[in-house]
Amino acid sequence: RCVTNTIGQYVEFNITIENESYTVTLNREAKENGEILMGEIIDFLSILNKKKRQQQLWIDRIWQWADQFDIEEYNVPRNKDDLLNLTHLSFQSISYFGRDKFTELPKEFGNLTKLKFLELGSIVHEEIVLNNLIKLPKEIGNLIELSHLHIQVNNLNELPKEIGNLKQLKDLKLGCNHLTGLPKEIGNLKQLEILTMWQNEITELPPEIGNLKQLKGFSIWGNPLVEFPQEIVNLTELKKIELGKNLRLSKLQKEWIKKLQHDGCDVSYT
Repeated sequence: RCVTNTIGQYVEFNITIENESYTVTLNREAKENGEILMGEIIDFLSILNKKKRQQQLWIDRIWQWADQFDIEEYNVPRNKDDLLNLTHLSFQSISYFGRDKFTELPKEFGNLTKLKFLELGSIVHEEIVLNNLIKLPKEIGNLIELSHLHIQVNNLNELPKEIGNLKQLKDLKLGCNHLTGLPKEIGNLKQLEILTMWQNEITELPPEIGNLKQLKGFSIWGNPLVEFPQEIVNLTELKKIELGKNLRLSKLQKEWIKKLQHDGCDVSYT
């Protein structure tokens, strides 16, 4: 429905599309000369309206998920604008005693593109705060502003390759899961400074680990490592590496570790 009003040198169009109202104001001369076609404007507004409906659908999905697991509003805001502008999301302050723990994060969280800090499990003041995540959605890779991702103390056995899209990531904590390896795309995280993977089931590291030239802290104790890539020596900014005390290193691998020490890296065996 389109209602036209003429106001001096301007023409105002009040357009209603599926119960959504829009107002478009045009110069009368522009309209008369056909420089702007109302058909094109209505098509544009129809597309805009469709996007708004789709946005509301995924927002509703997040809210339904939060309600299902009794997640408080200060963790997941039930206000649309607050949710869309969310930069920090942490579940460490939630008490799960007597509650069901969520096993998956809805893919719709990948639409919260302003997120910079996401914490889905942690250890705070020696208290284990855990969820029961068994997988991450590939849409996690859409959170390109993310700088901190903490997923400690869950049940993950793999990471999606889309983790490599998080080019701004500086802090990645994966300790105490069931990871058996890392995707090669981990090497895309060129800004990464902290990587912790203690107490997993990792048997080997991809050679792409050597691409993490900004890495300063690396913890991998408590894993059944049998393969240690030579590319580890490329981590020239590394200040501390924590290895497992039962790690069996070959003579050549010991030389690689010595080189890290020579470059100023503190090596400890936990």
